Amino acid sequence: MKQAVFIFVCLAVLSVFAAPLKIGWAMESIDPGKRSIMPGYGYFRPSEGSGDPIYATVLVLDNGKESVIFVSLDILNPVDISPRVRAIAKKIAPELPADRFFINATHTHSSINVYYPMTGVPAELGLMDSEDIKNMIAGKIVAAAQKAWANRKNGKIAYGYGLGATSFNRRNVYAGDLSKRPKGQYGSSVAYAGRALILGRTNDAEFEGWESGSENFINFLFTYDMNDKLTGFIINAPVTAQIYSGHMRKYTSDFWHDVREIFKKKYPGVYILPQASGAGDTIPFQVHYTQAEKRRIAMKYDKKVLDAYGRKCAYPGIPDGWEEYLAYRKGMCMDIAERIFNIFEDTYKWASKSKQSEVVLRYKLLNLDLTPTPIPADRVANAKATLEKYKKVPYKTDGTLMERGKFNFNRTKAINNAKSTLECAAHYSKGGKYATEVRLVRVGDIAFASNAFELFMDYMHRIQGRSPFVQTFVVELAGVEKGNPSGGYLATERAEKNRGYSATLNQCPVSSKGGQELVDATVKGLKELYK
Repeated sequence: MKQAVFIFVCLAVLSVFAAPLKIGWAMESIDPGKRSIMPGYGYFRPSEGSGDPIYATVLVLDNGKESVIFVSLDILNPVDISPRVRAIAKKIAPELPADRFFINATHTHSSINVYYPMTGVPAELGLMDSEDIKNMIAGKIVAAAQKAWANRKNGKIAYGYGLGATSFNRRNVYAGDLSKRPKGQYGSSVAYAGRALILGRTNDAEFEGWESGSENFINFLFTYDMNDKLTGFIINAPVTAQIYSGHMRKYTSDFWHDVREIFKKKYPGVYILPQASGAGDTIPFQVHYTQAEKRRIAMKYDKKVLDAYGRKCAYPGIPDGWEEYLAYRKGMCMDIAERIFNIFEDTYKWASKSKQSEVVLRYKLLNLDLTPTPIPADRVANAKATLEKYKKVPYKTDGTLMERGKFNFNRTKAINNAKSTLECAAHYSKGGKYATEVRLVRVGDIAFASNAFELFMDYMHRIQGRSPFVQTFVVELAGVEKGNPSGGYLATERAEKNRGYSATLNQCPVSSKGGQELVDATVKGLKELYK
């Protein structure tokens, strides 16, 4: 009798939150049709046209009691976009829940500029300022959200996960400290050198292996109409969209374009919303099998097709060998797209057996103050010296447009970085913390947990391992409305000791202690959503 009462009470509690689900999808192009600086890799990279479409993809879930608007952007980072979205939505779209946007970026390194002001850069180059671009993106998000909201229809969801390799750990570890090698040897000139180096040589006598393993779990949330027709899916994978790297000069969504193309053939009209999970220390290719991979790509795909793509990406002044490189990387994009499609197919055929039309939908926002990475005195001194240096060096007014653009861009970036360093150092010296946000969403028996960082994989595992939900979709590179708009890397204690790019004082505003604080707060919030 007691057991029956217990079951009845549990069902009664669930019925408070479970309700018929309405689902809406939409997409908007975010290609401005104008040139901009491509962020990522830290240098002056003006775009040279469009290679393939870049989008804002929107999914609305609404059960009449709670709503969430998932947004995926084909950009590097959703820096300072979330507050703009909320402001625009409040002004022109009162029907939307302006405080329920859950925004993430795919981290393509060949997209529009969301970071850099064009102060001092010659207007004749036609490069859009980051402020204009962020305002444009925010407007496109709201427009897509309005369409998705208006298109809401009763529907169903299903979920599952697939197994397959989409990325690999990129932090190679060596027996010795690379920075201590004789000048001129490999590693000695590499910035941030320590015992770890991203994508370092593996035919080195001191190469020991990778700092951590590769994540092979791919999470899916499928949506359907009431006739059980697939309408779209969220794919949450531990991979960032950076196969083309710094060689590309045309806007591209990277391998996600190839994913969309391959799905069009079998699932026309189905929406795809990509999310990167804990991928701060991974990359969608490996280095110890590079020669074998080049052979595989060359033999697997039509060389004429790849070469044609390389020519398509060419632009006036492209360096020798870059067309061939981009052709090879196109083959890599096609290859990962096929893997993702096969993982989807394997998951879809069993996950679709359990669909739900009524679900618990809950949302929670966490405002966090995390322990920062200390800023040492020498870095503060360097920042002060940089400001003093550029007070004496004005913007360049002679030379070619590109020479002036490059110099003035770097001058503005150096000044802004130095000012930011000094502001953070002053804040931390007074005991200040690193402010950020985490958004949590419950969808039935699964949950989504955002963070603004390039999150190292171990943190994701800690969250998922302690989460009460059947599956937990950790979403990195997510937008925040308050606090620091861009999280940077969040390295583990192990990575901090090994140093190397992505685990240095310069690149990690939050310490590994702060990383554990993020994990603990996220898990606590997930448990509260699960009640």
